[in-house]
Amino acid sequence: MNKIVFLLPVSVMVLLFYFGYQYVNNMETATNESLQNDITISLETTRNGNDVRLTGKWDWTQMPVDGLVGDDYIMISLKTEEGTPVSMEELVEAELFLFNGKELLVTITGELEDDGVVFTFPNQIIDHVSYGNRGEIEVSYQLDEEQEYIATFTYVHTWVDHELVKFDLFHSLDAGLPDILTNKYWSINRFIQF
Repeated sequence: MNKIVFLLPVSVMVLLFYFGYQYVNNMETATNESLQNDITISLETTRNGNDVRLTGKWDWTQMPVDGLVGDDYIMISLKTEEGTPVSMEELVEAELFLFNGKELLVTITGELEDDGVVFTFPNQIIDHVSYGNRGEIEVSYQLDEEQEYIATFTYVHTWVDHELVKFDLFHSLDAGLPDILTNKYWSINRFIQF
């Protein structure tokens, strides 16, 4: 009888330890490198005559276990259906908003380049609040209402602390990042036609 009183709790403890160990080892975790599979990006446009508003949203469904560091970039370019780049003179407004839940953390104005708009924003955690993992961009244009357009949304994620020298960001990010970051970044392109 004393053996049962002793063996029953010990066997329960061993089983709990075993299944807990299996659970922890089988949990899927995201790293900065695999985060591109865990990010949701949505694009939409609203058109009212010549006024066009492009809204892009992103949200990481998981936080990377290897931490947050570095800057991320979002690039927006606009072309006609025939492939002709739209002049940035048609741009009315370009803003990026970083959120924590529904709380607005930061508003950033986009940098105008010849062929588009570039937003640079931080990836960091300050006082247990994460910056960069969730946000939204709003870009407004005055465009010909008869014309069809294609917008390109490019999201570049980096996970190493770096400082890009001031150069033509729009044309040099894809060419310059491999040299600066040595495979410590990835990019995703999304397109929307309107």
